[in-house]
Amino acid sequence: MGEGFLVHDGESVTLQKLCEGIAQALGVKPITTHIPYSVAYAAASFMEIVWKMLRIQKRPLLTTYAVKNLGSQLRFGIGKAERVLGWKPKISFAKGFEETMVWLKTLDITQLKMK
Repeated sequence: MGEGFLVHDGESVTLQKLCEGIAQALGVKPITTHIPYSVAYAAASFMEIVWKMLRIQKRPLLTTYAVKNLGSQLRFGIGKAERVLGWKPKISFAKGFEETMVWLKTLDITQLKMK
């Protein structure tokens, strides 16, 4: 079996800071409302139970998996990729973020489809 690697520029950015940066780049108001983890987890648990009881095939709007991931303080390191692959980032997070926001502004969001 092969090995998997998550690679980035080595900078650690929180999800909140990332979302704030996206909002600023797109000229929209950043999210300021926060739901306590326990409330979000309880709501997700409730939704999962209801969806299961009603045999709804689509995933609920909120899941415990999503709450665990979004509510965690996960940090990803690039040490393994550096060690095993000799990998080094070519551009910084700031530069990649800037280029991504320029590209994002070119999209016609009315043409995007959710799967």
